[in-house]
Amino acid sequence: LVVIYCFSGGIRASIWTDAAQSFIMIGAMVLLLGAALLELGGLVELFRQLREIDPSLLSITPGSAKFGVLAFLCSWFFAGLGVAGQPHIMIRAMAIDSPEAIAPARRIYILWYVVFTTLCILVGLSSRVLLPDSSFDQELALPMLAGQLLPGLLVGVILAGLFAATMSTADSQVLSCSAAISRDLFPDWSRSYL
Repeated sequence: LVVIYCFSGGIRASIWTDAAQSFIMIGAMVLLLGAALLELGGLVELFRQLREIDPSLLSITPGSAKFGVLAFLCSWFFAGLGVAGQPHIMIRAMAIDSPEAIAPARRIYILWYVVFTTLCILVGLSSRVLLPDSSFDQELALPMLAGQLLPGLLVGVILAGLFAATMSTADSQVLSCSAAISRDLFPDWSRSYL
């Protein structure tokens, strides 16, 4: 599916589907967080139960880390530098059509990122309370939490959110690879649809 829409629409198709996929991802997190908070009795109750499990779960500073918050802030800085080495992310910035569009694009990206990250953290913290048995693979917490709290159809919405994130990365990488092949390795191929 990813190859078909990348092949037929190129970067335009990838950007439009990324926009749709981001709405699906945010919708899935809102749905799952809403169901978790209903189950727990609200945000205050979530924080109260987290404090009972381990008070450090509510701390934004790592208590046992040698350099504390400094190491945390440095990791965010270096993660941002790492984006420059990921062409499937950089292609989005390179596709901006004018310098005037950079500032609004940056604001939209940061707002979307903060909202989505906050939702994910709250869902993760909710799963810590609602899935107290930590013997399972923690990477399965979202589908397990969805299966515990939601009816089958809505579990499918949550899974669609997970697959949307995967497809968003996959289509960007397909485009980057095809551009590298057609522009860098075999430039004559860029004039051929095949």
